[in-house]
Amino acid sequence: MNGWARLGLGKWLSRRPARLALSFSIAGLVILIGYQNCDNTRLALVKQASIENIKTNGEICAGTPSTYENYTKVMFVVDKSGSNSTTDTNSYRVNTISNFYQKHQGNAFVQWGLVVFNGNTSEAYINNGSSQQPTFSSDVGTVNAAIAKIGTAADTGATPYKSATAMARSGINYDLTLNPGQASSYVVVFLSDGQPTDYGAPADETAIMSDVDSLVKMGRVTLSTVYYGPADAIASGRLSKMAQA
Repeated sequence: MNGWARLGLGKWLSRRPARLALSFSIAGLVILIGYQNCDNTRLALVKQASIENIKTNGEICAGTPSTYENYTKVMFVVDKSGSNSTTDTNSYRVNTISNFYQKHQGNAFVQWGLVVFNGNTSEAYINNGSSQQPTFSSDVGTVNAAIAKIGTAADTGATPYKSATAMARSGINYDLTLNPGQASSYVVVFLSDGQPTDYGAPADETAIMSDVDSLVKMGRVTLSTVYYGPADAIASGRLSKMAQA
C-alpha cells in the first residue's frame, strides 16, 4: 500500500515578566513523509522555520518613597541598690555615663533615656512628667540633670533586675507608639554591682534570659551590660550572658 502522512507544527510562545515583553513565533513546519513497504522513504521540508525580530521594552518602576527619621536612642538602666554606698564611692556610674554622653550630645539624631532600679521597683529619671513613663530626650539640661541625680539620690534597698528590664521594655514600647514615623535603633546599657533580688533565691536564670529575650525582640534593640562590683564570677558571668543573648 502507498500512503501519505502530513505533520504540521505551529506554536506561539510568550514570556512576560513585569514591564518586560519578549515574544517570538515559530512558523509552521510541515514535513511530508512518504513511504512504501518500509523502503524508499522521502522527507521533504515544506517551509523553513523562521524567528521574528526579538524586542525588549524595559522600565524600572519604584513606588512612592516613605520618609523616616532614623534615630539611635540610648537608655541607661542603672543600679541604685544599697551596696553602691561601698562599691561606687568614686562616682563610677555618674562619671562613666557623663563622659559617654558628652562625646555624643551634639548628635541631633541621638536621644537619651535613664532608668534607675533599687528596692523592689524602678524609676525613670527621664520621663514624660505626667505618668512618670520612661521617655527619651535630646535636651542637654534634662539629660545632664538626670545623670547628676544618680550621684545625689540615696542608694538603698535591693537589686530588682526584673523590674528594671520591664521598665526598659515599657520605655521602648512607649516610644515606638509615640513616634511611628521614626525608624529608631535602641541601645540599652544595663549597669549593676551585684546579684538580682527579684528572680527568687537562687535566681531563676531561665526567667532572666526570657525577659532579656523579650526585650531585644521588640525591634531594633541591643543590650549591653556593665559589672562594676567586687569580684563575683556568678554576678559578672550572668551580666555577660545577658549581653550575649
